[in-house]
Amino acid sequence: MAKGKILGFDIGNYALKIAVIQDGKLERYITAPVPDNTVADDRVTNFEVMGDFIASILTENKIKIKDAALSLSNNAVYTKTYSKLPLMTADQLKVNLPYEFHDYIAGNKADYVYDYKVLAVNDDSIELFAVAAEEQMLRNYQRMFDRAGLRLKLIVPEYIGYANILSSLTTFNGNLDFAILDVGERSIRIHFFTKGKYEITRELDYGCRMLVQAYSEQAGEDIHITRLNIESGNFGNNEAFESLRETIRLISVHIMRVINFYNFNNPNSTLDTVYYCGGGSKIKYLITDVFENTEIKPKAFTELMTESGAKIPDEVLLSPQAYGVTLKQEGEKK
Repeated sequence: MAKGKILGFDIGNYALKIAVIQDGKLERYITAPVPDNTVADDRVTNFEVMGDFIASILTENKIKIKDAALSLSNNAVYTKTYSKLPLMTADQLKVNLPYEFHDYIAGNKADYVYDYKVLAVNDDSIELFAVAAEEQMLRNYQRMFDRAGLRLKLIVPEYIGYANILSSLTTFNGNLDFAILDVGERSIRIHFFTKGKYEITRELDYGCRMLVQAYSEQAGEDIHITRLNIESGNFGNNEAFESLRETIRLISVHIMRVINFYNFNNPNSTLDTVYYCGGGSKIKYLITDVFENTEIKPKAFTELMTESGAKIPDEVLLSPQAYGVTLKQEGEKK
């Protein structure tokens, strides 16, 4: 775990999550709904307002720490894994990486920043995980944190936060195949790990807001009241509950299609556990329904974290990656 003091950030469509690290230990975990019209598709769209909002949250919570690390949504970066890339020097990789992303980046490749992590070196090839991010976007985030009075030390894709947590657990079996199910406000992301190593992320355009709307419209009640009722399991309207069940069934089908497709492409897969997190993890009915008729075991991601004996606040389940980016880094600065 990183020593000293640092703040880990995850900025989602619905909430800002901040992990407060003091002397290498998680001291506090702060969440706050983001201002309207400041985030879309898990990317900040109004950097000035968000910078001021972050500053106000830090002031409200009497946080004096200045160093920060940011977990950036997969939506905001391009990632690619290479299993057999010809052996190259660091200088050669610097020249070649932009061309390796030619199928992904439609604009000017010079407008992007490229980074990589070597996974393995073989006799005549290397295994590589590479990332490309728009340079102007990174500058906008840097200015946003400057505006908030913070020093942004690190920006990494969200999967790095999960990988850092896993690598820090002495109880973690690195030979396992499993998935992390992140149920967000407007989308669901499924991060697949093969033999303990991150492989790929699949995203679905469904989220817990879809569930809230399904019940709210049928019940004719305020959407904010509906959210609280659903999270607490208080279903007072039978017709609205049936509408909610139908929406959950729809989401369940799409989640299982993604998992089954992964298993089809990995015939030797031993995937039997999905660790869930995100705002939708509060909706227990959703989690149990998705895996009700499968052999896959759903577990809260924080269960994996507490196996080492650590005391992890329940709120961390909303965004483990905000905590994970403050740990010993498994990736390079982007």
